[in-house]
Amino acid sequence: FSKDVSLGYIELNGNQMGGNDYDIGPIYNITRKDALRNGPLAVFSTKCGVILSTASSFMSSSSLLRKDLGGKVKNYGFGIMGSVTSVPADHRTSMILSSSPLKGGPDGIRRAFVSWGNKLQVLYNTKRPNYDVTLDYLQWSTDNGAYYYYNTEPNKNYQDTVLQFKDYSEKMEIPFRTVLLDSWWYYKGKGRGVKEWTAM
Repeated sequence: FSKDVSLGYIELNGNQMGGNDYDIGPIYNITRKDALRNGPLAVFSTKCGVILSTASSFMSSSSLLRKDLGGKVKNYGFGIMGSVTSVPADHRTSMILSSSPLKGGPDGIRRAFVSWGNKLQVLYNTKRPNYDVTLDYLQWSTDNGAYYYYNTEPNKNYQDTVLQFKDYSEKMEIPFRTVLLDSWWYYKGKGRGVKEWTAM
């Protein structure tokens, strides 16, 4: 990448696609933490933003930043994850490069990401919903940061805790529309993924 100090970057990576982890800085300092946990890369100047990402096969594709054989120039590329052991003959992987003018100061980068998302929605013929019950109404969550995240009522297991809370919320007429049960309630295997769909 260029030594041009007028170019910056933001790379979303980690869990929650950047909610917990992202890199930002001048483009010549760009690094890649983990090819398996990376997300879209935005390169921007004061006038324009370019976002690069996979556009298909999202769960089996990754991107990589590496130096050339001479160890000098950094190259950025996309492809199938290195851990994939076989690829079907008709498999396809695509990428997207979305360019947007940056107008309106700091909000320009956010709008560039919105434009990138809009292009992916057009590609897949989808629309943003006008209504989302998980955002518009009260939800009981057991996700990270919530009181019941890996926490039960005294002398109760997870199942009894959930049932007790349900009974209590109905008795108190708390108008929950949805419940989010996070990862504490199932047995985990390698990589903390689902091992079996049996309540703990």
